[in-house]
Formats: sequence, structure tokens, C-alpha cells
Amino acid sequence: MGIADPAVAAPAYPIISQIFSDMGEQTAQEYFTTLIDNGLNTYEKNGPVGQALASGEIKTAMLQEHNVYELMDEGENVDFIWPSEGAPAAVRTAAISADTPSTCASLTFVDWLLTTDTMDYLMEHGGTDSIISPFVDQTTTAFLPEARPEDPEILYPSANDAANKEAEIKDWFANASVE
Repeated sequence: MGIADPAVAAPAYPIISQIFSDMGEQTAQEYFTTLIDNGLNTYEKNGPVGQALASGEIKTAMLQEHNVYELMDEGENVDFIWPSEGAPAAVRTAAISADTPSTCASLTFVDWLLTTDTMDYLMEHGGTDSIISPFVDQTTTAFLPEARPEDPEILYPSANDAANKEAEIKDWFANASVE
């Protein structure tokens, strides 16, 4: 099995964080310890995880969704399993700094970003990077891959919990992976 390093690959930490949130810290540590003891391969980023999967170096991967679709589009003999209980999300956000000198411009940008027209444009022209579950009402999902479940269950931890435990989880994972 392979996974991207949650301390390096930006989308990997939210996935690991959700698993820790769902299982609880002790059970998640036991789960990942078992995986590590049984040969879990940790790669710096999702791209190398996908390459290892496509080459047969690993047989299973925890991999960001769009990486799987890229491999499928390239004709690689890979597929995905979307668990019925849901899959952890790599959350994308838009935020405004509390210290911005341009509050009005920042609010205008975020308002524009969260319009149906903008989301539709991003979904149509963003390639596999635009494979998202939009939370803007009436955004078209016509550009999502046919293989993607129509209304997938997406899991994510509380942002506060993920932020507050980030250093602890990343440190634990790094230390457990090198032992």
C-alpha cells in the first residue's frame, strides 16, 4: 500500500486528519502502525504514489481522487473504490486574512469565486484539478468524470480539530514511518 506523506503533500494531511478524527487518536495510531509494520510505502507527493500504483510497485493506494482519474485517462490499469461510508476530503478553501488592508476587494473576490458562473467555468476548464464537490448551489457537475459516484459521501474533520492537531499528527506519522 502507498500513501503520500501528510507532512509534505498538502492534500494528504486532511485525509489522515479525517481518519484520526473518525477513529480516534489511539485507534488511528494502531491502524497506521499496522499498515507501516506490513510495508506501507510513504511517498513525498501524490504523483509518485500514482506512479507506484500504475507500475505495480504497490497494489493499493490512499490517493487523492483526481490523481486516480488522471491515471485512468492515461490508460493505466487502475480503478478506485469509493467506500459506502464515504471518503476523506482534501478540502479547498477561500479565506480572507483578518489583517488585510483590502477587506472590500477581498470580499469581492471571494463573492466572485463562489458564484455559479465561476464554479461552472472552473469545473469545465480546470482539468482533473477541477474534480471537486461544489458547495455552490446550481453548479453543473456535467464535467466530472463518469466514473465518479453521482453524490459521493465526503468526510472531513472539524477545521479547528484538524488545525489544532496538525503538528501532533504529522510528527507522530513521521516518527512512526521511520522506526
